[in-house]
Amino acid sequence: MTFLNTIILFGLIAGAIPIIIHLITRQKAKTVFFSTLRFLKELKNQQIRRLKIMQILLLILRTLIILLLVLAFGRPTLKGRFGSGIHSTAKTTAVLILDNSLSMGVESGGQILFDVAKQRAQELEEFFNVGDEVYGLFASIGTSLIFDGAKYDFKTVTKIIQKSKLSQSSTDLVSALLKAKEILQHSSNINKEIYLISDFQQIGFQSLENLVLPLLQDQEIKIFMIPIHASQISNLAITDVAPANQIIEPGKVFELEAVIKNGGTKSERNRLVQIFIDDKRAGQATINVEPGKSQTTKFRVVPQKTGLITGSVLLEDDDLFFDNRRYFTFSVPEQTNVLVIGQNEQDVRFLQLALNPEFNPASSIKVDYLSPNRIEFGTLNNYQVAILSNIPRIEASLLSSVVDHVNAGRGLIVFLGNEVDLRSYNENFNQKLSLPLFTETVGEMGTRDSYLTLGKIDFSHPIFSGVFEDQKNEVESPKFFFLTKIKLKPLQQSVIEFSNGDPFLVESNFGQGKVMLFTSAIDPNWSDLYLKGLFVPLMNRCVMYLSGNANKSNQSYFVNQELTTDVAGTDNIVNFQIEKPDGKLTKIIPQIGEGNFKINFKETDLVGIYTLHAGDRMVTKWAVNPDPAESDLAPIDSGELEKIIGNGNIVSIQQEQALANVVATSRYGRELWKYFIGIALMFLIVEMILARESGEAGKELER
Repeated sequence: MTFLNTIILFGLIAGAIPIIIHLITRQKAKTVFFSTLRFLKELKNQQIRRLKIMQILLLILRTLIILLLVLAFGRPTLKGRFGSGIHSTAKTTAVLILDNSLSMGVESGGQILFDVAKQRAQELEEFFNVGDEVYGLFASIGTSLIFDGAKYDFKTVTKIIQKSKLSQSSTDLVSALLKAKEILQHSSNINKEIYLISDFQQIGFQSLENLVLPLLQDQEIKIFMIPIHASQISNLAITDVAPANQIIEPGKVFELEAVIKNGGTKSERNRLVQIFIDDKRAGQATINVEPGKSQTTKFRVVPQKTGLITGSVLLEDDDLFFDNRRYFTFSVPEQTNVLVIGQNEQDVRFLQLALNPEFNPASSIKVDYLSPNRIEFGTLNNYQVAILSNIPRIEASLLSSVVDHVNAGRGLIVFLGNEVDLRSYNENFNQKLSLPLFTETVGEMGTRDSYLTLGKIDFSHPIFSGVFEDQKNEVESPKFFFLTKIKLKPLQQSVIEFSNGDPFLVESNFGQGKVMLFTSAIDPNWSDLYLKGLFVPLMNRCVMYLSGNANKSNQSYFVNQELTTDVAGTDNIVNFQIEKPDGKLTKIIPQIGEGNFKINFKETDLVGIYTLHAGDRMVTKWAVNPDPAESDLAPIDSGELEKIIGNGNIVSIQQEQALANVVATSRYGRELWKYFIGIALMFLIVEMILARESGEAGKELER
């Protein structure tokens, strides 16, 4: 057994006070003269002996009470087999893990949880001696260091921690624990400890996939779990903002959908939601959301200009301020460049007329024509959409260009024709682009006696959004005299079907782009599609839809995710700068990859809009937001946490507990001061009873 407060043990000297008082009182006894001895003879010898024994017992009890109280204040601790103490004379290596993720920004009691966490970390100072090794890690994505290397004076650690700031990143407790384990395994000190100060969010353990559990099996490592949390939380978070349809045109209404989730513990009623476009308020709504539930709010927006547009959706303030605004970008194309590729221009004249009837250069769709043999490396980079029509075979050079075009996120439309070799397409083109295979043909080319019409149409598809003025969605069907059957693959969508159920228009994803395949042709021998009123809007909407897919501006990135984009059309590659949300500029040099210049930017530690400049020209913008999962504040179950960590030396400290008592008990053993106090109180009660009896016995003797 040892004592944590040895200075107080000097108070044991006070144990001599009752003895001294007893001796002094005894020396002051007075001699009383009696006129006769007959009264003394009446005293019973038994009462005298009893009184003396009681006085001795009182003396012993009073001495023990003083000694026990002094020992209790000395904080006696049991070590060894019956305690859990560490080697008090050995050096200690400790890793302090401080959760600085966005969820620690919850406000409780007038301060955010991160500030409370820093205060708790400061309380640890008294448990470290000069010479102990202390490492510091943050428990957010990236597991950055609080300070480089080890510190050997915790006062220095405290000063650094107090200057640390809350990040806008997500929680990653798993990586922090593994890094701490690695540090301690390389330490030669006997005592090894981890101090984890966090709100222990469930999301902090999402990176457990492909990891062998439990994370820690070293019984020599002691882990102190120090939770920081708020009991009642009001928190709404915007988890997503996206266009309700993917075709955006200037001066025309389109809808933006904002998904709002209640990640707190309180019901939220009549909360205000506002939308801003280019820093101007464009609409507002009120919502009611129960805890754990989500609600989608739609805003109708009319873009008044073309180009890249930025905006945000804003909520009222609540306990977690940092997830109340979500940024977004979307592009209203000024002009969509389309390249029609065919054997001769006469074959594609109907396509050209449908997309740009007057061949007006100022039209929103600019159409160019090239034959397959004129497609060179990089030609398709200047076009958002490519259309292949009645090409017999897709040669290797054209196939390579088309594959790169779609894979980079651009659009492709495929029409069949009289010259198409279906077997060659199946073996080459369709295989490369993961398109459905052609199985057989239906009908007879040039015969108009029998035909198919349109059947089921998916009017929920974006290409039909806003096309029909009434709710009947009536379409004058073309007649199809000749067509090809296909076998759909998983995740391929049939947008329009023939009356016999076979697909007419199929949408297929490939890489970052999309392909729309028509199983008939724009040819009088195949159909009269080009003569019907459906043809022009259908082609325009398909082109606008696919060109929107080529624009990645509406993609949202999370904090600490890498921003990437392809850049072209510049000779000065050293003149690129990225402007962060705080206005700071960072020079960046593009990297060469797959024949293009690429921008890669990793310093996305702030929420907001990032802008890429090439000299005085704005190239693109990105919206960077917090991971919406970070707004789910539910803590992990304590039993599950113990299974994940798997270390028998876990010490859980409640938020209301003082670190001094718990850490000292765990470090040095089981404290016994409570028992000493209890025994002292028992002795005090016995002393009171004996003192009362002794007083009554004395009075009887006096009588």
